[in-house]
Amino acid sequence: YDRNTEGAKPALTRDLGERKACSYTGRCLWGCPSDAFYTPSITLRECMGYDAFDYHRGYYAQYFRTDGRGRIKGLVATSGTTGEKKEFEADGFVLAAGTLSSAKIFLDTIRNENGGEAPSLKGLMDNRQILIPFINLNLIGQNYEDESYQYHQLAMGFPEGDRYYHALITTLKTALVHPIVQNIPLDLRTALNVFRNVRAGLGVVNLNFDDHRRDTNSVSIETDPRTGTTRLKIVYSPPDGEAAVLDRTVKKVKKVLRKLGCIVPPFMMHLRPMGASVHYAGTVPMSVTPGPLTTSEYGRSHDYENLYFADGSTFPSLPAKNLTFALMANAARIADRAFPELR
Repeated sequence: YDRNTEGAKPALTRDLGERKACSYTGRCLWGCPSDAFYTPSITLRECMGYDAFDYHRGYYAQYFRTDGRGRIKGLVATSGTTGEKKEFEADGFVLAAGTLSSAKIFLDTIRNENGGEAPSLKGLMDNRQILIPFINLNLIGQNYEDESYQYHQLAMGFPEGDRYYHALITTLKTALVHPIVQNIPLDLRTALNVFRNVRAGLGVVNLNFDDHRRDTNSVSIETDPRTGTTRLKIVYSPPDGEAAVLDRTVKKVKKVLRKLGCIVPPFMMHLRPMGASVHYAGTVPMSVTPGPLTTSEYGRSHDYENLYFADGSTFPSLPAKNLTFALMANAARIADRAFPELR
């Protein structure tokens, strides 16, 4: 997400500063050599160019120290090499560690302030995902272009009443070969020949489902009585009627693929287990009415006046799409509102 371009893109189509336009190297999973594919390290590198920015490497953030009157005074962190605790003081604090990690820091803060007691954060959300591999019969035996961008060139949407389910189509032009070849029930030479002939037509549909906050889903902390350390306890169950929705939508996807000349090999579809999508959200939701364990529309905590949440913690609902760009845009919105002097 670059605010100086015409919109958010997964990869640059033109040079931007020191970053170069995508050259289709196919190295997206291992790190883009030209920085065309965005990663947070790019932003960190840019921030480190400012004299007023300090980066403390190797510290594990644990909890905030408060004044007992609704204000945070410092962040307590532990060195990953020496184990030494260090406190970082500031006037304002922003939690953007990811929904689960932010929940852990937030709950440990409340626990320390309340003498060992901490609430449960209700409403945890996560996207259910289904991976549907397919073969495009029209492309069997055709040459494939390995110097082409493999990720999400096409998308499909499935509206159903007031719900919407989203699918991303990924080709396998530059994917690792051996995981596929080793599962072909033939000798290596024959398996490689078969793979070469079908490679241009291989693909996967990543089908995503939305989620909504439910009080039955929660995040809390447990304390080890021997060591006094805490760990997250996550409770999550799917919404009622989920199985029927998944089955109905998968059938629609298969029907679309058939019309495109594709088939789905039997027994290869994979329903990812709950918690596997890493799109967690909703534990400290935005609320126009101030209340405990919520934030303002700009991510300001209603429990601690100088604490802001700038990750998925505050999202009141979870769409059936990857949250990356929405998280970036929301973080920029919060920064503009909460810290205008830093523009």
